[in-house]
Amino acid sequence: MTSEGQSAASTSAMSIAELRGLPAAFPFAKVVPAAFGISRSAAYRALAAGELPFEPIRIGRKLIVRKTDLLHALGVAEPEAK
Repeated sequence: MTSEGQSAASTSAMSIAELRGLPAAFPFAKVVPAAFGISRSAAYRALAAGELPFEPIRIGRKLIVRKTDLLHALGVAEPEAK
């Protein structure tokens, strides 16, 4: 596979502005790999190995992550309320 065929989300981390703009909660598979700059399979391996600094909420088969947990794990401060 060429580099052109790879997803940009799987190889580059999200910006601080993008992280702060996330909703209060979101699906694990769509955001966590992009936030850490890793592939989706690497994110699931890290989760299974207990290597992520947060625990997603399981709702049925879905894994949901709270924005505050992700920001804390990445060392990103929450924006101050206006």
